[in-house]
Amino acid sequence: MRGTEKGTNAASIPAARECPPLAFDHVSFADGGRPVFEALSFSLDAGELACFTGSRCAGVKAFLRLASGNSRPASGEVRICGLPAECWSPAELAQHARLVVPSARLFIGCTVSEMLEAHIEPESANTNNGKSLARLALAQTGIAGAGNYYWSQLAPVERQSVQLSLLLARLWSLPESVRLVIVDDYLDAIPPQLAGLAFAALHDFTRQRKASVIATAHRVPLDEHPIDRVFLMHHDREFSCQAVNNEMPGQRVH
Repeated sequence: MRGTEKGTNAASIPAARECPPLAFDHVSFADGGRPVFEALSFSLDAGELACFTGSRCAGVKAFLRLASGNSRPASGEVRICGLPAECWSPAELAQHARLVVPSARLFIGCTVSEMLEAHIEPESANTNNGKSLARLALAQTGIAGAGNYYWSQLAPVERQSVQLSLLLARLWSLPESVRLVIVDDYLDAIPPQLAGLAFAALHDFTRQRKASVIATAHRVPLDEHPIDRVFLMHHDREFSCQAVNNEMPGQRVH
């Protein structure tokens, strides 16, 4: 049942903010009748940046659907900010968790700045703050002068930089209440020379917002960037979790 039906209330939501942004408790899931993983348990702490990698047919998308509250497990429980995912109404969930994916809309006939402003989260769109975020994101990726150009006028590497600018602008425009962000497909769409900037931005976001970020990355070397944990989905339904930026040994999570 959804939150408005089941009765999430003003007392339970603030308490949930003190809980891990994401937790899997003995979660099993099958996709189209094919088992993806079984009895998976882990949690992400506030301020933690994790990357998810593995073959695209090994359950990555299924995991992201569960983590974002868009699918239900066959058994076990997925908790977002302390509450089972099904307890949140869609509106409530959007205040605590967001799935951020590249948009296919490039708005032919719009300038790059206009395109960024159109992709900014609704809470900041169509405001002076939204315009400032668009300018700042372009400057951060080294293409400050591209704002008045059209997509067709950009070189291929500039278009890749715009994709990173879109990610930064969308992150910065998220409400302060959001504690779980899932970033899918962005990191593989940017050039290698911008990967360091992308990971640094994600790392800073987690620390400043005290939020958890999960980002998918299939073609980016992960050992060169400030990542707290790497999740690797195997074809044999095993799920590896490696702590990469501290002295903790890697652990096998089933």
